[in-house]
Amino acid sequence: MHLVGTIRPKPYLPVSSIVDLKLGLKESVAVFNHIDKVNVVYKKVKPSKHVAVLTTLHNTFTYVENTKTEAHMFYNASKGGVDAFDMMCAASATNRKTRRWPMVVFYGLLNLVMNNAWIIYSSRDGHSHRNRIDFTTAMAFAMVKPYAVHRYETHHHYLSWNLKSLLKTMYIGQGDAVEPLPALMSTKKRQRCYL
Repeated sequence: MHLVGTIRPKPYLPVSSIVDLKLGLKESVAVFNHIDKVNVVYKKVKPSKHVAVLTTLHNTFTYVENTKTEAHMFYNASKGGVDAFDMMCAASATNRKTRRWPMVVFYGLLNLVMNNAWIIYSSRDGHSHRNRIDFTTAMAFAMVKPYAVHRYETHHHYLSWNLKSLLKTMYIGQGDAVEPLPALMSTKKRQRCYL
């Protein structure tokens, strides 16, 4: 498995020594770490801006097209798919604002899984009639159902009436709710969210 991508300036990258070289516009320089087989190609794209491409795939510094190196050409050829996938993830993002990094990783993985599942599902024969919103909604309900049923069955006496009614209507499928869901959601008094 290899990695090719841009990287922001980091303390462990020799950015200051690259700036001291006083590269001309569109010129590049490469820094090789042969022990770890990691290479960083710096290119001066503006008078005060360098772009660093980190690569584990390219071990030689060669110009392919004008001032573009092999690493830059590979990155430009493959970044369209990454950008398109990032746009898909942003369209149906599950992210919530949090300072807990495990939750950030979890939200990112959830976005990746949902979009990869949609790509696989829509590419199979006979599944093209379903749209993405219906698919992701069905997937979300399928993922939540075991937890919701367990919560309803084990903590039935501790749940609020609204939450019990909602769980029974949405996941259990037995009987009718005492009050329909839109009427429950249209109360004007501020309450704790039961959804």
